[in-house]
Parts: sequence; structure tokens; C-alpha cells
Amino acid sequence: YPVSQKETRALVDYLFDQWNIFAFVTFSPANNLSEPLKFNEAEAKKRVLTSMLKTDVAINKMVSDLYNKTVSQKAFQQDNQGTDGDFFQWAYFHFGRLSFSTPGWWVPEVKPEKPSENEGEEKPEETKEKPTVTKESNFMAWADREGINDVFIPWSQITHPDFPNQKVEVGGIKPFVMHNPPFAMTDSIAIQHTNFILKLAEIQPKLEFHNVKIEKLSGGLSRITADLFNNSPLPTHSELGEKSRWLRKIRIDITKDKKDVLAGNTINLINKMDAFETKKLSWIVNGSGNVEIKAGAAHCGIATLNVKL
Repeated sequence: YPVSQKETRALVDYLFDQWNIFAFVTFSPANNLSEPLKFNEAEAKKRVLTSMLKTDVAINKMVSDLYNKTVSQKAFQQDNQGTDGDFFQWAYFHFGRLSFSTPGWWVPEVKPEKPSENEGEEKPEETKEKPTVTKESNFMAWADREGINDVFIPWSQITHPDFPNQKVEVGGIKPFVMHNPPFAMTDSIAIQHTNFILKLAEIQPKLEFHNVKIEKLSGGLSRITADLFNNSPLPTHSELGEKSRWLRKIRIDITKDKKDVLAGNTINLINKMDAFETKKLSWIVNGSGNVEIKAGAAHCGIATLNVKL
């Protein structure tokens, strides 16, 4: 059953205590980075969602573009975009965060060499069907090209107690060799993926205060106005995170007693801020001295503004 193992339960328990996570990058067989997910309206309308929501799919496409600009390997036969119960999908559908996954490496495409056209040699018919390229045949061609020999066990006949008087053979491609790169390639793979994660971290939601104004009014009152700006191409909440109401809302606090705040609230809540969105804030307060205003949530950071009345 889900999270039945001690190590998976420990991870989930840890995550439920960490509110400051805005996105996940998982290294797993699933891949929605070199090939982004597609929006499926029918699946997105089900009571139990099985498709990313439309806005989140658009974000997936944007982050995928960033990945493909940073990681040089081009997608080939990357058709695993998630399996039931995997961590990458759990982080999105259950935990409400933006979630991305990549194997980190896969066997590149090996294109067949074009035959030389010698005079007098019969040309193949144009209508001749091309041989089907499977993951296994492509891997064997790649291993041969790279001079990697110890990847295949020749088929040999054995006696199997479960199949008496029957022909049984064992052999084939060794386990995991199709999924793990040669050690000589790991440096460049690690560097490129580290660069991608750093670039993703750079565009995380970032709240800032702009256009701050203090207007003196009569009777010892002051009007404070400011713009709260999300300086990021990413929204503060995934569409699913907002709908699930699991992610904490953006909270805006002003350090003034309620009796001294004549207009505006001492605590404001905002469901979500889109990419590069601005929210206008305003208060009329009584008194003088320093006032601190804070806005944000753990997963998108806290912006702090200090004003003197």
C-alpha cells in the first residue's frame, strides 16, 4: 500500500513539516522535462484528477524549455511520463507543488549509416520498409558504437525445475545497463543538471514591495500604500495547489493594533499571485513611529517593508 515502507513514510512525514518547498525535481524513469506533459481536458475534469491542470501544463512547458536549453542531450524514446503512485506525480497531485522529473540520462538515438552508392550496385527500393528500432536494438547499436562490450549475456539453454521437459533459455541485455550512463559521462551530466536546478531556483516566486507611499492626513492619521509584486515568471501557487487549498495562502501583516487601523485589515490573505502580478495594498493608520509590513508564505518567501510614520 502507499507509503508502506519506513523510508518512504519518513520522507513523506518530513515533507509535511516543510512548508518552504515550491517545486520538486525528481530523478526517476519518468520524464516531463525533455518532453513536457500534454493537457488532457477529460482527465482534468474527473473527480480524481489524472491530468495536470491547464495552467500547470503551461508552466511545465516553460520549465521544459529551460531544461532543454541547459541540458544538451535531446529526447529520444522518452515515453515514460509517470506511473501510478510514483513520487513525481504524488508531489503534484497530492502535495500540490510544481513537480518535474527526468532520468538524467538515456540512450541517445543511433541513426543507421547510409549505404554507399557504388556504380553498378542495385539501389534499394524506396518503398522498402525501414527496420523497426526498439529501445533494445538502439541500445545495442549505441553500445557497439561506443565500444562498450560487457552489456549482453548470450542466450544459453538451461534446465529449469518449473518447466520440465521444455526448452528454457536465459540471456539478453544485463539489468540496468540501459538506464545508467558510462561513468566517464557522469561529470557533464551532473554539471548540466546542477545548472538547470540553479536556474529553476532563480525563477522561484519572489515577492517584493514597490511604489511605497506615506501620506500624512489630518488628525494624526497616515495613509500607507504599496504594491506587492511577484517578480517571477512562475506563480506563487500551482493551479492544483490553489484549488486543493493545501498550500498556504499569501499572508500580509501590518504591525499595528486593530484600534489604530482605520482602513484596511491588520491581516490580509491572498489566494495566489500569478507571474509578474501586482496587488495594490492600502491602510489608513493612526499614530507615529515605525511600522513593519510582511507579506508572503513559506513556499514563496517573505517580503518585509519598514516605514516610518
